[in-house]
Amino acid sequence: MRLGSGLGDADIVCTSPKARFFGVDIKPHRGSIFVAGDQLKRQVGQQTCSFEKDFLSQAIKQAI
Repeated sequence: MRLGSGLGDADIVCTSPKARFFGVDIKPHRGSIFVAGDQLKRQVGQQTCSFEKDFLSQAIKQAI
């Protein structure tokens, strides 16, 4: 589903019984995902990696 104003797309859109909407964007990344401060990071083996995009900031913009 394309989101307005050039904010990208959502792979899955869900509606709760209380009429709240949730967009899910699926990313095929390896490793364990965790939050460090205000950024998402991932652990692949012994290496900690940053993502190529700021997914949390993008999700906030899409939600607004």
